[in-house]
Formats: sequence, C-alpha cells, structure tokens
Amino acid sequence: MDTKPPTRKRGQRGPDKPTSPRQQLAAALAEKTLKGRALLNEMVEQRLAPMITATLDSACGAHVFLVKDEQNKWVRVTDPALIDTYLAFPEGQYWKVSTQDPDIQAAKYLIDQAIGKAVESHEVTGKGGGPVVVRWKRSDE
Repeated sequence: MDTKPPTRKRGQRGPDKPTSPRQQLAAALAEKTLKGRALLNEMVEQRLAPMITATLDSACGAHVFLVKDEQNKWVRVTDPALIDTYLAFPEGQYWKVSTQDPDIQAAKYLIDQAIGKAVESHEVTGKGGGPVVVRWKRSDE
C-alpha cells in the first residue's frame, strides 16, 4: 500500500493552510461587489419603465411647466391639479412653459441600444498613402 501523501500543484493550498489576509480581503471585496451589483440590478429593474421614459424625454427635448415659488424663483411643477390651478392666472406672472433642448447623447444611446451601433469602416494604408507592405519572415531567418 502506498502511503505517499497526495501531491499538489505548485501554488495550490491545501485545506490545512489558511489563505493570506490579502486573499481574504480580496474574497470579501469580491463578495460585496457581487451583492452590490445584484442590489443595483434589482433596483434598476424595479424603476426601468420610468427611467426609459425619462431618457426618451431627455433625448427628444421636453416641455416643462414652471411656477414662481416664495423666493420668486422658477420651479418645475408636474402635478396636473397644481398646473390646472396656475393656468387660471396670466402666463408670465406666475407660470410659464419652457423647453429643454434635446440631449444628443441620450438620443445616441437609445438608438445604439435599439438598433445597434453603426458599423465603422477603417482604411489602412502604408507610408504616404501607398499600399501596405507585408513581409513574411521564415523561421530560419
């Protein structure tokens, strides 16, 4: 009967050898990162529809209803009942409608996500715009 202990590959640790503090820290950070990503994915999934709507609004530009607050500053109002109340007053004195410019980056992102990025072509030329010279090297050179 062979009593020789099982052999390990170089660098492998057996169950009797603890991992180093650096390895333990790396493992703990990796676990936290995975938990954080899972939590973020869950939160994004729960709010995906409003986020897409907001991105679409940003990409197209949006009309916003603004009213003056107590400090005489323009603030955005989204409550339809409150908008109806302010519409009884003359425009400009208490309320106004403003337009936000379209966000080109948001539009590009949505298009890329929906139909894919445009294919980019690249032309490669040699020195002075001439042909590319390829030299094969033999193994005996």
